Parts: sequence; C-alpha cells; structure tokens
Amino acid sequence: MSATEEREGHRLPAVHRDPSVPASERHIMWLDRQETYLAWAGLASALIIALAFLAISTWIILSGNPVPGTILGTVDIVGLVTVFISGKRQLRSKASDAEIIDDE
Repeated sequence: MSATEEREGHRLPAVHRDPSVPASERHIMWLDRQETYLAWAGLASALIIALAFLAISTWIILSGNPVPGTILGTVDIVGLVTVFISGKRQLRSKASDAEIIDDE
C-alpha cells in the first residue's frame, strides 16, 4: 500500500493503479471526485451559515426584538429553500442534458 493510501485509510480503486488506463481518463475521474468534494463542502458551509443566522435570529427575538428577529429568521429559511430548489433544478437539467448527449 502506498503512503497516500495508508494516510487516507483506504486503497485506491484498481483503475487508478492500472497502468493501462490512460492518464486523461484518470484525470477525468479525479475531476469528478473533486466536483463531489466541492459539492459537499458547499453543503457544509451553507448549513453552518444557516445555523448561525438562525441562532442570531433566536438571540434577537429573545432579547426583546421579535419583529427584526422573525424577519431575519424567515429570510434565512426562505433563502435556504430557494437555494436547495435551484440546486435540484440544476441537477435535473444536467441529468437531462447528459441523457440527450448519450442518446445522440
């Protein structure tokens, strides 16, 4: 097992160790994996930001300012829902584009 594999705690798929797989294909697979990592990082960041805004909203409400706190909390939740809906639409459009390309 290589040092990288030991550090990550798992073995790489056979296709990454296979010298018969062209370097360009390994690069494409690496890019796909990076895209997945970035998507997860974006979700984690959005969750942290949303929780922070909800905590601030709750603090504002409990400190005696219910209207501004409620407005901030509502805007936070509506923004989250909007982002997730638009993200699903993008995934669907990418999937339909991929199907069109595969059909050709």
